Amino acid sequence: MAVAPMEQIEALAEPAAPSRRGLWWDAWHRLRENRAAVAGAVYILLMLVVAAVAPLIAPHDPNFIAPNARSNTPPFWMAGHDPAYLLGTDSLARDELSRLLYGARVSTVVGFIPTAIVTLIGTLLGLLSGWLGGRWDNVIMRGVDVAYALCPPPSSPW
Repeated sequence: MAVAPMEQIEALAEPAAPSRRGLWWDAWHRLRENRAAVAGAVYILLMLVVAAVAPLIAPHDPNFIAPNARSNTPPFWMAGHDPAYLLGTDSLARDELSRLLYGARVSTVVGFIPTAIVTLIGTLLGLLSGWLGGRWDNVIMRGVDVAYALCPPPSSPW
C-alpha cells in the first residue's frame, strides 16, 4: 500500500478558502449560464419596451374605425392584404398591429399590479407573524392555510 506524500496530506487537511463572492454573485452567474432564463428575460424586457413605446410605434389609433377601410383584411403574408395594415384589420376595420401593441400595455398592468399587491400582503403578514410570534403566528398561518385551501397556487410542472 502506497503512502501519500506529506504535502498531499497537508493539502487535504486544510479547509478551502472561503469564496470572496457572495450568494448574489453566484445566483447572477447561474442565471447568466441558463440560456432559457436569459431568453425569457430578454423577451420580457422586449415586451416591456414595446408596451412603453406603443404610442410611438403604433401605425394607427387602435380604436379608430376608418370609414374607407375594408374589414377583416388578411395580414401581409396572405394574398389580398392591404399594405397600410401589416397584420390586417378586424371585423370593425381597426388595425390589428396597433391593437396588439396597445394590448401589451394592458397585459403588463394586469400582470404587475396583482403581483405587487400579493407581495405586499405576504410581506406584511410575514413581518407581523415574525414580530408577534406565538399564538398570533399560529392564527396568521391558519388564515394563510385557509386561503391556500380556497385558492391554491398553480401547480409546478416539475
